[in-house]
Amino acid sequence: MMRVSIRPYLHDWVNEIGQQMGCEDATEVVNHLLREHKRLIAQQPTATTSTTQSNSNPNDSLVNVLSNEFGVWQ
Repeated sequence: MMRVSIRPYLHDWVNEIGQQMGCEDATEVVNHLLREHKRLIAQQPTATTSTTQSNSNPNDSLVNVLSNEFGVWQ
């Protein structure tokens, strides 16, 4: 089992997504968001050479996907 914390500034957003889903359980909301992120990443084309891969923080991709998907900005 793994425990994680949701940053306080994201609580309202997670609750809002939960309301849209009809779910009050923040754990299930986060699980859904992670599954959706994994699905979206799987749909992206893979880089063919190492020169096209960036050295950016892998969390940036998740932030960008969620920001674009749900209109949330840091």
